[in-house]
Amino acid sequence: MKSRPMIFSAPMVRAILAGQKTQTRRVFKDANKFETDCEPVLYGDFWRIYDSWGDGVKDLKCPYGVVGDRLWVREGYAVVPRTAFARSDVFQKVSEFDREKAFVYRACFDRSKGDIAWETPLFMPRAASRIELEITNIRVERVQDISEADAIAEGVEQGYGLRHVGFYQDIWDSINGKKHPWSDNPWVWVVEFKRVEVSA
Repeated sequence: MKSRPMIFSAPMVRAILAGQKTQTRRVFKDANKFETDCEPVLYGDFWRIYDSWGDGVKDLKCPYGVVGDRLWVREGYAVVPRTAFARSDVFQKVSEFDREKAFVYRACFDRSKGDIAWETPLFMPRAASRIELEITNIRVERVQDISEADAIAEGVEQGYGLRHVGFYQDIWDSINGKKHPWSDNPWVWVVEFKRVEVSA
């Protein structure tokens, strides 16, 4: 079993913590190089992409692991004095290296800017992570193949009169629209998971 980091936004962190998010979709590396009529076939722990003529295009392993591997969540965070939020209901994780310091998380403060010096999720150390996930399934598909049930499992809420898929489309384009817009229908890794640990 291996453990790898994965970044999630504050709304998606809250959805994970609420038990509403059990899937994530991540674009293939070099996704624009794959033809839209390719067909992926699973061979053991890798996927072989075939074009419309049945010729092998490329063998791909999921960069996020295999079923049974773990993902530790990277999210916006800050390092504060351990006593800073001791009397509040804000979740904090005491640093194992300095017991006078603690980590707090941007997802807990989404509606309050405050004067906290938030750190980017990109460089969050493993010791600061509070959420661990276990991969339960991996598959590949094009992003527009997402179903209503899958959109709900992505943790999105229905809004503005849209179906869950329509709302997910808006979220997708807000994150990936510059390089891999919904309209391009890119290939994605669909990673299903369950939350297995929250360290305090």
